[in-house]
Amino acid sequence: MGDTSNRYWPICISLALALTTFAVFWQVREHEFIDFDDDLYVTNNSNVQAGLTAQGIKWAFTTAHAYNWHPLVWISHMLDCRLYGINPAGHHFTVESVAWVSERKDVLSTFFWLLTMWLYVRYVRHPCFITYPHPGADLALWQILASALLLLCISVGVIRLSRSHRWLIVGWPWYLGTLLPVIGLMKRQKQSAKRINLLFLTAILGGL
Repeated sequence: MGDTSNRYWPICISLALALTTFAVFWQVREHEFIDFDDDLYVTNNSNVQAGLTAQGIKWAFTTAHAYNWHPLVWISHMLDCRLYGINPAGHHFTVESVAWVSERKDVLSTFFWLLTMWLYVRYVRHPCFITYPHPGADLALWQILASALLLLCISVGVIRLSRSHRWLIVGWPWYLGTLLPVIGLMKRQKQSAKRINLLFLTAILGGL
């Protein structure tokens, strides 16, 4: 009996927190937009008010409007405009912190952070794949040193050119990070990771 009650405690606590949050935020249906950034994000933003369009998505990924680059925030506001128009009730009730439409960005960032932590914990408890240093000695020492020197020279060149070609500072680290699983230093169980090279090639294509 005790074990059963202990098992239901987390569910009860979660429901209580959810109901409390819902009760508090229910009143925001009657709130209006405010003059603190809501004009930049919604009320005076024609790109957002146009709703979810191909042109709007392109704008979301290429603009630094409101001094931030956060395309998912823009897209979420566009979706709200598509669903609710400029009715503040819909925008407020789509969830944001402290009933402030413009601060949805911290809700989204917190959501993805919590999602990342949950996935990590799930992986630790139930590993779906195993990585370990490559046990083989297929490469000669001079090949390893030459490859490392080449990567170092390219990295130095990227740093020098990044002031005039800003995409390099994103594309090259992306390429290096995604290159790690496919250069033979790591294996996935008994399979080589060389067959999953599409991801790092997108860094090169993106740069082109």
